[in-house]
Amino acid sequence: MYFPPDFDKERAIELGKLVKQAYQRFEDFKNNKPWKIKDGYTLVCEVSYRTVLSFDANDDGSGQTAIDREMATVAATDPVSFGLEEMIYKDVPMGFVATKDKTAYLVFRGTVTPREWIFDANIKMQAYRLANFGKVSDGFQNIYRRCRESFIKPLNGLASDFPLFISGHSLGGALSLLSLPDVIKSTHFKSPTLYNFGCPRVGDAIFGRAYDSLPDQKTFRVVNTSDLVTSIPLPVEIPVLPSGYYTHVGQPVDFAFQGNSLGLNHTMDTYIAELEK
Repeated sequence: MYFPPDFDKERAIELGKLVKQAYQRFEDFKNNKPWKIKDGYTLVCEVSYRTVLSFDANDDGSGQTAIDREMATVAATDPVSFGLEEMIYKDVPMGFVATKDKTAYLVFRGTVTPREWIFDANIKMQAYRLANFGKVSDGFQNIYRRCRESFIKPLNGLASDFPLFISGHSLGGALSLLSLPDVIKSTHFKSPTLYNFGCPRVGDAIFGRAYDSLPDQKTFRVVNTSDLVTSIPLPVEIPVLPSGYYTHVGQPVDFAFQGNSLGLNHTMDTYIAELEK
């Protein structure tokens, strides 16, 4: 594995393990178990998005009790009037902000629910939330838009002299890339460092150039060359995408691991194990 000069292997391993904690947070949420951040980190806030509870308890992996379809349909139209807002909506954990040793961390997990897979599969583009940044995946930005308010204000509540590290895996890697320009614009953290793992392409060539031109940020994409997720969406022009093709951003940090399984080639455990060699 080749490491660029500024790449910190131990930091990458640390961030990978934080992503694992974000996955565990969702598992505990799904199973209605208490969760506490480990390894000496202090939880600042959870990164989450609000969703309507599933009619089928197994539909979105939330583990919540199914509710009557007709009542849900009516109540979702005006849940406050029906006094059912807390019954209908649930905050789904997507990651967290944490601190340790005067360092801040913004961490995103990857896809775990069918609804998130549906968002992932949406390769149409929409304008990125900042001007002159081209277009990004409609599905990824829709999830990002739903969870950004949960962490922007808490980040601004942290000491401005803390270094900020951003990380994510898979869908979480895409969210980490969408967050970095926004964090620079919307918070006092102007020089974040990002390490992500198994990240798909997120935006068009205009987004890529604008992102890579941001001063004082560092972005490292840890990539298993056998991981199919890192190859999508394809870097070719698609007729439904008038803005052109998808492209990667940041510095790639490649390794080759073939586990003869799409899942094993992509799992966070594989990325951590390869970094620890």
